[in-house]
Amino acid sequence: MGTTSLWLIIGLMMSRSVSALSNIGYFDFPTGAGECTGNEDVLADFMADAKDLYDGMVAAMDLVSDAAFSTEEEYADYYVARQLLLGWFGITFDDHSNVVDNAESWEILQDGDGDLTAPTYPANLFCEGSMGNFFDWSAVALDVDENNIMVEDQGVSIETLYPTIYAQRNSASSSFGTIKPYYLSSMNRYIFMGNQIDQDICATTLNGGEMYGLTMPGYVASETTTTVTDAAEGPVEVELTYDVMADTVLICPNILTGTVFQYLTLADMTAGTAIEPGSGTGLNTIVTSSSTMFHELIHLTTTWTSDDSINPHVVVDYTYDVGEAVQLAEGILEIPNDPDEVYDAVYAALNAQNYVFFATAWYNWKNNPVSSDDELSAAVFFAGLPEVWYWPIASEKKAFKDAGF
Repeated sequence: MGTTSLWLIIGLMMSRSVSALSNIGYFDFPTGAGECTGNEDVLADFMADAKDLYDGMVAAMDLVSDAAFSTEEEYADYYVARQLLLGWFGITFDDHSNVVDNAESWEILQDGDGDLTAPTYPANLFCEGSMGNFFDWSAVALDVDENNIMVEDQGVSIETLYPTIYAQRNSASSSFGTIKPYYLSSMNRYIFMGNQIDQDICATTLNGGEMYGLTMPGYVASETTTTVTDAAEGPVEVELTYDVMADTVLICPNILTGTVFQYLTLADMTAGTAIEPGSGTGLNTIVTSSSTMFHELIHLTTTWTSDDSINPHVVVDYTYDVGEAVQLAEGILEIPNDPDEVYDAVYAALNAQNYVFFATAWYNWKNNPVSSDDELSAAVFFAGLPEVWYWPIASEKKAFKDAGF
């Protein structure tokens, strides 16, 4: 299988030591408003869990690609991986690992050359939502010393300084409305995010849900020109420039302190009560706080192409709900405000939480067996609820044994 740029980037990133903030080499940690000081240990655990989720997802994809097995346990892994790819991404395969349906999603999972494609890195990581202030596009832009940018005694607006981003404010990839400028007080730089987000980013509630984290794309260095009026010379054309800005990731305090989900880390999940197949326990009840880091890394590593433009296959947020994620993979999820239309199944591969659900379901299958004489007794969340591994085809296990394995 051709490893995706997403998976290779995360793999390289996670190979670094994560014992302290200074060793989490994929991120810079700005000091001041929103800083992560005091969260060293939990961030290290979150990065380690993200690597485990990454390792498992790649292993599952490799199993389906290789279709090589000689024991019941190997076959069960292969079958579970196939069914999870169907349940969470709508991808079906024949017995020779050829894609039968939704080949575009499989290509999205595999496509890429493995290069780190952000225009600059490391990304910036914050742990508090009060990081700065929103401004209107018409406001006078601030420089790195937090002074107004003036040319010939005339203020330069943010719209004038960032004309490309301003022009894309309605069409740029955002799950949170029209793009607006947000000035990071600890860095004295602008980032841009949806206008549905609160000033304290982590206080944002959308559709009744809490904000857990957010990834905000940076931008490439650019220059533009504007015309100002000189008292003596009349209209004068002036060149304006701004530097490249790295992507910014926020993990909110409610996630870092473990107040949202039942389990903080994967270790907590596997130390809890094992989930019996058929028990009705939802996958959403075992998703960990640490999976938020994995979720944000999915956004982060799919944002850019190698030519520093926004990736047309950037993974965004269409839904966070487990049932809707299943519907998305089935191609039956209604488009908001347009109930006569549904998302195509390919959108599951463009929704970050589908990756989280897939990776968590696979991790549970491999690491959290129930108490049983049957060693292949872990619950599998094929469609959000725990089932035995050969569900929904009860003859699958018997057919495997009849074949002599």
